Amino acid sequence: MNTIKQKIKFKLLKFIEIFPFGRDIYLHLSAARLGISYRGVYSSYPEALLDIPSSTVMEYDVINENKLDNKEHEKTTLDNWFHDIDYPLLFWLSRIVGGEGVVLELGGSVGHFFFTSDAYINYPDDLRWTIAELPQAVELGRQLVEEREESRLKFIDSANLCDSEPADIFMTAGTLQYMKMHVVDIIGSLAKAPKHVLIHNLPVHDDTSIWTLQNLGVCELPYRIYSSEDLKSRMLGMGYEQVATWTSPRGIEIPFNREFKILGYLGFYFRRV
Repeated sequence: MNTIKQKIKFKLLKFIEIFPFGRDIYLHLSAARLGISYRGVYSSYPEALLDIPSSTVMEYDVINENKLDNKEHEKTTLDNWFHDIDYPLLFWLSRIVGGEGVVLELGGSVGHFFFTSDAYINYPDDLRWTIAELPQAVELGRQLVEEREESRLKFIDSANLCDSEPADIFMTAGTLQYMKMHVVDIIGSLAKAPKHVLIHNLPVHDDTSIWTLQNLGVCELPYRIYSSEDLKSRMLGMGYEQVATWTSPRGIEIPFNREFKILGYLGFYFRRV
């Protein structure tokens, strides 16, 4: 029965898409059911923020608050958070982390990637890994680190990122799109430019940088789509060379703005020369 329903839905969707803006109308009307949805195109973070209703939660930390309330469940996910799309990040990190002792991760939740990847890379005992996160994630992360007696990992509030220990490796996965500052400006604000920059799971358009609004069900947030050409040009201007890039099979469709359709998220490895 479910197979028949799925076939009917698929045929109905294909029929709707025949009409002008049919796909856009479907995405707009199905936003609440799709889980993650997007709307609007904006030139800046403040402009996007102004279009969010005042009654809507506009802070990502509400998701971390839910994790804090479900601490026992989060503990069960720490060592098995790895996904297929993370292999490029794991590969390049494994190539450079052995000779570099300090990692600064922007985002990182409560340490899922650190704990899971440690089983693959076997990080050295003298590694110092700092996760800069929102307050609720920092609170839970510190609790978990203390319970596990993990001395290599610590958490700081991302508001204090510029005061963090100078790092050899700057790493971020799925976070830059929520930040007001461009990654180049974030790196420029650090006490010392890191030798290695690993960027993972970033929504990128070929030549245009825009903001949109992402609805996650519990909150709606300004969401940056980077320009690939602008990112590479600005990193080059900071003295970095692009070593590698990779694609994750995840897309973005903004209703009534097909020119900004994203077919895949990108990852980058930049090295200071």
